[in-house]
Amino acid sequence: MNPLYDLLPQDALTQRIQPPFPLIVLVAPFAASRTMLAFAARLALYTPLRVLDGGNRFNAREVARLLRHLNAPDLYQALSGIQVRRAFTCYQMTALLEDTPPSSQPSLVIDLLDTFYDESAPLPERRSLAERCIQQLRNLSSLAPTVASVRPPQPSQADPTGLLEIIRNAGDLLWFPEEEADPQRSKRQPLETALRLF
Repeated sequence: MNPLYDLLPQDALTQRIQPPFPLIVLVAPFAASRTMLAFAARLALYTPLRVLDGGNRFNAREVARLLRHLNAPDLYQALSGIQVRRAFTCYQMTALLEDTPPSSQPSLVIDLLDTFYDESAPLPERRSLAERCIQQLRNLSSLAPTVASVRPPQPSQADPTGLLEIIRNAGDLLWFPEEEADPQRSKRQPLETALRLF
């Protein structure tokens, strides 16, 4: 059995997985970054993989810690098998995906829509780029497991761009992992009351 499916919810396990693989979309706060790092660590035990990071959320130290926890026989070999590329604009994310050829290597796309929420690009263009990304994610999933994570808008807000809906509708398997704690916030101490200067 593919190690990715050890981490998926039980209903995903009941499906017989053969190529083409389903396009898996995780929708969670912080783009399920902790879950995606766990995927990367688990997969790195078995195979080289590609990570495309749209929200600057990939943390190699955390993956190394997880690999040690999983008793990786060769930590450095597992880490060197993870190819990480980052995008800082929606154009770069689209180019990264389009420059990634389908292969037998699994692909993880962390925080796919982060760069698409930047309003410096016109919304119709961002939607068109998101559609191109979906097409390439489908191409990647034709040969290997492909997982993309996205973060929803704040609970009190709807997504005025419709970008999240585009990605959700394209997913063959949608997974809403339990809410994760913000990894940055959990390390911080509560803010102290501001001092009055005047």
